[in-house]
Amino acid sequence: MRAPILLLSLLISTSLSAQFQPEITEVLPADGPADGGTRVKIRGEGFAEGCLVPCIPPQLPTVTFGGVRSIEVRVIDSTRIEAVTPPHLPGVVHVEVFQGNGTGIKRSGFTYSGDATAVLEQVLLPIYSPPVRGAFGSDFRTELRVYNRGSKRVALAGIPRACPLCPPPNLLNSTLEIPAGKEAIPISSGNPGAFIYVPRESSGDVALNLRVFDVSRSETIFGTEVPVARESDFHRTITLLGVPLDDLFRSALRIYAREPLRVVVSFSGDESVAAGGPEQFTPLSGLTVTLQPGRNLFEPAYAVVTDFPEIEEATTRITITASAPVWAFVTVTNNETQQITTISPQ
Repeated sequence: MRAPILLLSLLISTSLSAQFQPEITEVLPADGPADGGTRVKIRGEGFAEGCLVPCIPPQLPTVTFGGVRSIEVRVIDSTRIEAVTPPHLPGVVHVEVFQGNGTGIKRSGFTYSGDATAVLEQVLLPIYSPPVRGAFGSDFRTELRVYNRGSKRVALAGIPRACPLCPPPNLLNSTLEIPAGKEAIPISSGNPGAFIYVPRESSGDVALNLRVFDVSRSETIFGTEVPVARESDFHRTITLLGVPLDDLFRSALRIYAREPLRVVVSFSGDESVAAGGPEQFTPLSGLTVTLQPGRNLFEPAYAVVTDFPEIEEATTRITITASAPVWAFVTVTNNETQQITTISPQ
């Protein structure tokens, strides 16, 4: 007797599901702070607990704000859902209700305002660009790997993704959710780098690996790992040691900041005061560099310096001084092999 009842309930559930898919008509209130915690009522029709197959206990719908899951959901009846907004970057986002029988969406249904930095950490991906073709047939690609080593699902905001047939992406709605113990490889797209945002409570659980590799030489060169810079890596003074000045290499100093500003870049030569003694660095020259602003919250202010002073030393020390925290590193490309190495602050 039990089997027919289960089958009947399945048929009824499937029939009702096909008829009453969720639809959102209104979100009240329609705005709240970026650090989350706003209790909203989602009005519409077709809301229900349950699933397409019998499940005990019934499953709640999943509610997302800009791709980030609500931290608390309650179905009041078929026309009302109550949800609490998760932290999110400021901006206008879509509100979605996911059920086993379909998805309801209210485009631009909620507006976040204020500053979310108290709950979201800004992380810099210095090189995060579309494919770049170089000399001698080289074809450089960027690959980001993300691993969640924690016990909870983690949502990363601002992951750039490539979609040739899509309009320009709304990065406020571009969120990557990574289940516990899972790894993801987002599609690379940025200009020239990207800020992503990680919940501070989960920051220690997120492992990031950024790699640049040459497809044309992948059989002989695995690629170069590019350091990922967290907030604690940004400083008012950055020092880079042992940057080569040999004609065999071409070096590029890349400087990043949260806001556009001017920085002073100093180049120093190596000079040993005595055999076996400590190395002393003698300032040789300097220049002022202006960082160009990013277009949104996801693009850093940026500048690149390739014209290094002509000095006799084989290597130079570079010091960047700024009025606000910055981060910098040097990419060194071998002119003959096109192999890239990086020099980063330690």
